[in-house]
Amino acid sequence: KTYSFKALAICLAIFTCAQVQAQSWETKYLKYWSDGPLDSSDFIKRKSTDNNTIGVLSRAIDYKWGWQQVGNLQFETVNTRLTMDKLNSWHDPALVGDLKYFQTEFDILETLRRQMQNEINNDPSRAADIINYYERLCDSKISAFCEECKYGKDRRVVDSIAADISKVLAEVPEEPLKAPKIGNKEYGLSFYA
Repeated sequence: KTYSFKALAICLAIFTCAQVQAQSWETKYLKYWSDGPLDSSDFIKRKSTDNNTIGVLSRAIDYKWGWQQVGNLQFETVNTRLTMDKLNSWHDPALVGDLKYFQTEFDILETLRRQMQNEINNDPSRAADIINYYERLCDSKISAFCEECKYGKDRRVVDSIAADISKVLAEVPEEPLKAPKIGNKEYGLSFYA
């Protein structure tokens, strides 16, 4: 019995250390949109190899599936957060005066993430379809933005889109979770052979 208690204590200590290490990694290498504007410390500084690429913003929408309760109903839903990966994001300080291009890209994705989260909150049963739609929409909107502003080199376009996105961010708050819609009860009869 002493041996199994020691083994349990060692396993518990290892698990606790792994959890602390994972939390430390997350706070050090991930930045959430809700943490505030991007700054130069969020990026690795390196020289661009082709003088056309000013940098890369490595970003993703994190999906956390879980259970929610509204009233006496419990149902599965998804919570989303926009993250930036600091390990894979870089910029060339010689080509980038400020980070407005990257911040605008991050803000465009946040507006789409909020719209997606609101749709999921309105109808959690369609979460997978909503996520698939918005993943394609995010790729499309970011590609259009990058091409329109020549990957950050046309400052006038970046400034114009940044101003528009700031207005959209102010107008699109995240709505609270709603109870799923329950259709009319239907009755039927089945026979099994």
